[in-house]
Amino acid sequence: MLVYVYRRFLLESEELRQRFKQSIFLPIDKTLDIAGLSAEMAVIRLHDSWARFSRELVICSAGGNGVTESGIHLPKAPNITGDGDVIPKLISTYKKRSNEPSWFSAKECIDAAKRLNVQNYQNILVSIGSSNSPSEDIRIVRNFYAHRCKNTAEKIRNRHWFDYKMRLRPEFILEFKVTGGISMFELWIIQLQAVAKSAIQ
Repeated sequence: MLVYVYRRFLLESEELRQRFKQSIFLPIDKTLDIAGLSAEMAVIRLHDSWARFSRELVICSAGGNGVTESGIHLPKAPNITGDGDVIPKLISTYKKRSNEPSWFSAKECIDAAKRLNVQNYQNILVSIGSSNSPSEDIRIVRNFYAHRCKNTAEKIRNRHWFDYKMRLRPEFILEFKVTGGISMFELWIIQLQAVAKSAIQ
């Protein structure tokens, strides 16, 4: 059921939010930089969690086990007999790729739903593709922490929200206070949770 897919993401993202908030109050240790490492891992895990949610959303929608929050039972997508058929069927629709899409990418997730012709495609399009989704911001920040170089750093500096007071240290970016006094990281979680909730309607 889509509700279970949503609940798993909700629980994991809330745990990440709590762990992130706890890391802010860790004692400063210049040798280990525990707060910075915790912040890095939090955004990397959030990136992964969202990718898994998007993947499960599409598989559940196509495999015949999809029941929306409003109680609508989604039929199996064409030529699908169960969840196990979804990924092989999806990959067979590509001409030049033999691996799964980058599920974290809204564009690729939406494209996968379209290729599979899921009944709730329009809802996935509107929700996952929402301009309120911070998925691209998270991807760019995550990529910098995973692959530190001039190119990934420049992509952060080019984001509309970047403030040079942040610097590029993870705790400066993720703890940056936004409207309402919450951190950037917490805002991203709230926004993703709203997108996920909309996706299962």
